[in-house]
Amino acid sequence: MTLDVLSLPICDSSRCEQCQVQGNRPVDVVAVHGLGETCTTAWTDTDTGVLWLRDLLPQDLHVARVLSFGYNVAISSFFGGSEVLEGIAETLVQNLESHRALDGGQQRPIIFICHGIGGTIVKKALVYSSTRIAPHVQHLYTVFVSTYAILLFGVPHDHLVKWKWLELESFLRHSKGLFKGRQSKGQDDQISEGQTLRMAEVAFAPLLKQFRIYFFWESAETTLGKVRDVMVDQSSAAPAIDNAERMAIPSDHLGMVKYASSSCQTYRSVLGALIRYCREASSLISHRWKLAEAHMSRARSNEAFELTGLVYDIQDTERTKDGAVTGIKAPKKQIDLPRRPFVYYVGRSGMSQVLEKAFFSSPGKLQKVFVLCGMGGAGKTEICIQFARDNQHRFSAIFTVQATSARHIKESYAKIGAYGGLEPTERSGKYWLEQSEEPWLLIVDNADDPHLDLSTILPLGDHGSILVTTRNPELRKHNTIGYRHVGGLCREEALALLLKSDNIRGPPWQPVVKITGHRITKALGYLALAVKAAGASIYRNVCKLHEYLDFHNDFRSRYHSLRDVEKNSRESEASVYSVFDISHRWLQNQESTAACDALEILNVVAFYHFEHIRLDVFTKAKGFRQESSSPAGRKSLLTRLSEFVVLRMAPPRALPGFLKDRHLSGPWRVREALALLSSLSMIFYDDEGDSFSLHPLVHAWIRDRMSTSEKALWASVALNILTDSIYLPSATGADDAGAYHRDILPHLDQSLGNFALWVKTGSSMLPNSRSSFVMILQPTLLLMVQEQVQDNAKCGYVYLNCGRFNDATEHLSAVCEALLHVLGPKNEKTMRAQLGLAQAYWGLGHLSKAIRLQNMVVEARKSVYGVEHCETLLAMDHLGRSYWLNGQYQEALHLQEYAVQKMKVQLAPDDSRLLAALDNLGVTLGAWHRYDESLNLHREVLQIRKKNYGSSDADTISTRMYMAMALLDVGQLQESQREMAEVYQLRRARLGKEHPWTLWALCYLAKINVKLGLLDEAEEMLLEGIAAGKRSLTDDHLGVLMGCGELARVYSRKGRLGEACSLLSETIERLKRSRGEHHPDYIYALWKMAQLQKKLGNFQEGAYHCKSALEQAKHRLTLDHPLSKLIALEKNNLESQKG
Repeated sequence: MTLDVLSLPICDSSRCEQCQVQGNRPVDVVAVHGLGETCTTAWTDTDTGVLWLRDLLPQDLHVARVLSFGYNVAISSFFGGSEVLEGIAETLVQNLESHRALDGGQQRPIIFICHGIGGTIVKKALVYSSTRIAPHVQHLYTVFVSTYAILLFGVPHDHLVKWKWLELESFLRHSKGLFKGRQSKGQDDQISEGQTLRMAEVAFAPLLKQFRIYFFWESAETTLGKVRDVMVDQSSAAPAIDNAERMAIPSDHLGMVKYASSSCQTYRSVLGALIRYCREASSLISHRWKLAEAHMSRARSNEAFELTGLVYDIQDTERTKDGAVTGIKAPKKQIDLPRRPFVYYVGRSGMSQVLEKAFFSSPGKLQKVFVLCGMGGAGKTEICIQFARDNQHRFSAIFTVQATSARHIKESYAKIGAYGGLEPTERSGKYWLEQSEEPWLLIVDNADDPHLDLSTILPLGDHGSILVTTRNPELRKHNTIGYRHVGGLCREEALALLLKSDNIRGPPWQPVVKITGHRITKALGYLALAVKAAGASIYRNVCKLHEYLDFHNDFRSRYHSLRDVEKNSRESEASVYSVFDISHRWLQNQESTAACDALEILNVVAFYHFEHIRLDVFTKAKGFRQESSSPAGRKSLLTRLSEFVVLRMAPPRALPGFLKDRHLSGPWRVREALALLSSLSMIFYDDEGDSFSLHPLVHAWIRDRMSTSEKALWASVALNILTDSIYLPSATGADDAGAYHRDILPHLDQSLGNFALWVKTGSSMLPNSRSSFVMILQPTLLLMVQEQVQDNAKCGYVYLNCGRFNDATEHLSAVCEALLHVLGPKNEKTMRAQLGLAQAYWGLGHLSKAIRLQNMVVEARKSVYGVEHCETLLAMDHLGRSYWLNGQYQEALHLQEYAVQKMKVQLAPDDSRLLAALDNLGVTLGAWHRYDESLNLHREVLQIRKKNYGSSDADTISTRMYMAMALLDVGQLQESQREMAEVYQLRRARLGKEHPWTLWALCYLAKINVKLGLLDEAEEMLLEGIAAGKRSLTDDHLGVLMGCGELARVYSRKGRLGEACSLLSETIERLKRSRGEHHPDYIYALWKMAQLQKKLGNFQEGAYHCKSALEQAKHRLTLDHPLSKLIALEKNNLESQKG
């Protein structure tokens, strides 16, 4: 087997104009011939001797480095099994990797050209390369990462006819057709050989959408002795696959890859595809390598990665109209299953066949909804998981919606929206599914609430596949292709699951084992979850196999005696619960620390959401406890003594033993307890191994077995652990706080729902100081309030960080009230809490409330620190920015000019706080039409930020946006457009295309395009942006209203005055409702309406709008503002024309 270099790039790609058109980067074109051929004769025209890969292609594709892989295997060997091809495929990967590594070209893009069975070899090679990610073989993974496209000439993908290929082998082996072909075919010769092909296709299917694929099939017959026939028919050579190109070649099987000259039409078609792929490959493969290097560096301890490797999707590249890459949306195929599959999955083959027939054989265009109903623990979710895994190659993405509550439904759809590059909201997630043209699978799991209206939570449209699991049989009416009731496993399946979970070797099993096993599974109603948990208990030696039924019956009778159980409705539940009770009793009887910790962890997580509970929740909480009780450092003896007395008076905080124990601590303790629970099948680890989940039935069982007082205690403990794991901004250990907060948000919601944290006003919780009895207890009560204030602050901080501004306001308001009452308005903790609450009000658009709080902080800091202290100046800057957004331009300018002047004296020129203040001042100067000053400030800030932080830093991007608008104001339109276009692309890549900041940049870019006269482009942008804003935000959000106003201007410029007038009138009403009549945005919109009325010839109506605008300008904008003066001129002009 050899890998020959047929040609090298013929010029310096960086200097060649043709190379720049073709991608400006070398590409490896690797040819793999079919069986019975060689690496040169397969591609050489027999009449002219032209080897097109060597003689033609390098002249037309300057960036190509052409290699040809050769091997010598008889065609008949192919029918003996797949081992021969696998050896060739592995050798191809080894040769290609070493060849590329020697000249440092491991990251060069690869394009494969395959003929016949050579295509099967390449598919096996890529499958092999995609799994080589262990440390000592990961260099072989480079071939998979670098492959961009595959051209497949006459490659059989589904079937081939054995006798034809044996005839071809004989024909090639005998010279000049002396071989006399068979004139008749026996029955065995007519059998289609498909096993090897199907095995290769099944293995390659999950990778298919990661490459550009071009199928070619022969349209002429091949001479086989005295017989002529097509070697590979169209159905096998060019299957109908989305996003793959297909083309017929007017040649026979051998001649379809042989071209005599560059004028050959087939050659020109192949060349066109190669040039296009070379141009596209450079940027995408470069991006893949960045992803691969990042993932490989993190993946050494990741078992899931070791098993499956990275997944790339070639279709995830978005392109502009000219073909340029604009961003990678989803580099990894999304497979979001409800949970990790069970290791011992048995049976349900009949159900799998039912689902496959329903989803893949249903005719017509409709959304396919299949409902699985049955009691908890029957295995509905596991059926969905296995169906999704077995058929993942049929779907572009697989998602899960947890339907246990309305909140979890919203969170699930938000994840889908984020995956699609949209804002993470429920509306965006549904919209992405509704608009996606690719086939997707949605698993709606645990839709058990009898009040749930399933029709309202499913995406609309006529495409997509949906699997619903529910305990409520009424939901079966929502199916469109079928439903099934899921009961227990069949008798033999249940036995296999029990004994495999118990790790008993077999089958075959001894007769006594089978008899006992059948009795156990029958007693458990053949329910999958109960059977699996029973097997795990036996494996852990909770009891012997022959003892299990006695244990089970005992606990089942206790369940009936302790609860008023209806025989028919909860009989099955009693069977399942008793299984868990056996494991629970075993843990209670153990004397190990791990068993005690395991019981406490179960009680805690019963009050979290049952999915994705991070392990570091416990370790972070432990760290907070240790910091709280750490030595006092250099504090005086008197200070330490007073702190000790205060701490002794503090009421004990409800926490589990493993967080209180100072001697036995560390992450190993939590992991040891969780490992014990996992071995009993009471929890299961998630894919990444750093979080775990519970089956909903286990989750319910833990709470159901508690008394009312126990529930109150453990709900409090669960919330305490969560809040202890949260570090406020001033504390240490807040690295990656954003990601951590997003992950614990469902658990915080659940905990607060179970145990309502105090969110009353602080004064209502504080003691009455006139009571002498209370005065004695006041220190203890104050410590209780302090703890509650801290917990509320942490909850508010998480909600603020996650954009849940209403929830943040509720908690932070309580914090501010308490701190004002206890510490007073001049304490720094109070002031910081007020600034946090103001930030929440900002997010809600309640600017008057934010301004009131910021004003209080400014006055308090003046009193405490002095008017020129840096903290005071920073508060002034924040207040000034709020003034600007609220349209109070005069107040904003006064505050910001003073703050910047004093900050320049105290801070270094490149201090981030000073740069932010300069940017804010520049924006306010622009509002006063002082455009040159504004531009100079933004340029000064941008120069420093680019130098210190780079062009793509978040703050740098903001400065670039401000500068782009300042350039627009001074008339430098081309530079303004270039800068804003880059800002939009950066924000879209970093934040998603429906984030409010991205939409803001889109609106500004459209505004610039309007000035440039690019009205069609501006209209397209605005229509897309407004629709996205309404989905992700609200109809009255500032960004949406800005877009509507700009779209009205586009309509006006295009002469569509009626549409412009209607849209602008609606926008004015919304601005009045949301921003107020005194806001400059409302006044500006009235001015634009006056100009529109002027175009319509309604001079009196236009003058009226100008007069109304000037009346409102008196209150906030003032008549001295440049905008007011422009409106006054417009009014005079209209009145003169009216007369």
